[in-house]
Amino acid sequence: MAVMREFFAQSVAALAHGLGIALDEVREARVYVAAPRAIELGAVTIAAGTIAGQRWQWLGCAAGRPRVIQETYWITAFDLGPDWPIAGSMENDTQWQVTIEGSPSLRCTFEPRHSFAREAVPADYNPSALATAMAAVNSLIPVWQAPAGLLGSTDLPQSHLRKAGGPARRG
Repeated sequence: MAVMREFFAQSVAALAHGLGIALDEVREARVYVAAPRAIELGAVTIAAGTIAGQRWQWLGCAAGRPRVIQETYWITAFDLGPDWPIAGSMENDTQWQVTIEGSPSLRCTFEPRHSFAREAVPADYNPSALATAMAAVNSLIPVWQAPAGLLGSTDLPQSHLRKAGGPARRG
């Protein structure tokens, strides 16, 4: 868990830096939810009343106010209670939302999938892991071409879409 704490705290700090927000601290908060019913998970049953999920928040604070919040849910089932993900709220267990409070406020949802056309999904295909790894893989050439020194994600160019097997598109 120490690795996760450090990873998410660094992510919040990096995002704040990229947005030009000077943080005073990154706080961590964790909330647990008890199973409202027995939850069958195949090899194990989560008994009603025992912990069935947790929500972690990393709050990047400036002047005592949270300015950048990263929130992660780890759940064993949907419909665990108010303010927890409900059945049908996402196609599978992976969804990322970015919410910007302002004028206007905006929300963008990212749902990594093998295909939205409902093609058969290979058993070993993990679109979430692929989407996560793409940032690192797409940074290899820009990092190799950069001058020596420390780089952050805001120091690198945005990735360009490429057609499989084809040249990079510019635009």
